[in-house]
Amino acid sequence: MILNYLSVTENPFTELKHEMFSSASITYIESDDYRVCCIKPNNSECSEPKPWYLNCSDLLPQLSMRVCLGLVCLFISFLNILSTVLYLSNRKHQEGPFLLNLIFGNVCDLFCFLYLFIIFFADVLFNRKFVVRQIAWQNSVPCKIVFGLSLYFSLLSPVLTAFMALSRLMVVLKPLDSKFKDISFVKKTPNTLHTGCFQCCSCFVCD
Repeated sequence: MILNYLSVTENPFTELKHEMFSSASITYIESDDYRVCCIKPNNSECSEPKPWYLNCSDLLPQLSMRVCLGLVCLFISFLNILSTVLYLSNRKHQEGPFLLNLIFGNVCDLFCFLYLFIIFFADVLFNRKFVVRQIAWQNSVPCKIVFGLSLYFSLLSPVLTAFMALSRLMVVLKPLDSKFKDISFVKKTPNTLHTGCFQCCSCFVCD
């Protein structure tokens, strides 16, 4: 099939295939969906340019990005688990606010690990087919989980950092009667922060 002009504008493709134009020779394709231009024949021109922050192949466009992401996932999980185990193995430090702050901080970092791991797994799963499966990915449960984890970590990390900084300041200013030396207070406050951030994220993800 030979065409000089093909218009597929205002056509909401739910799923595309790489071989969609394999048997056609088209001079010019008019589309408002950059994904169509990603699978066009090599000798065709297309009206919709690819956004600079997207690519026409994988979720992670370069091998170096995949390797770095995999290594970061391993380091985050290993170092956080190792720091918790080493601290708990020292009986002198099994009680106290510092241990609780350490655990809550490590839990926050593990949410970052889960987010990066799902991105890495999705890139391996789609294997150069992300551009044609983008809509299916955006409507999938893993994508919503990734969005929720990213938002949760983005909210929780600065909140916990501010709480730990405030606790150190108050212990210095009031070393004898600071509430931040009370284990029950230190337990309750981060739990409240976790719950508040989780509820905020649930509102956005379930919207």
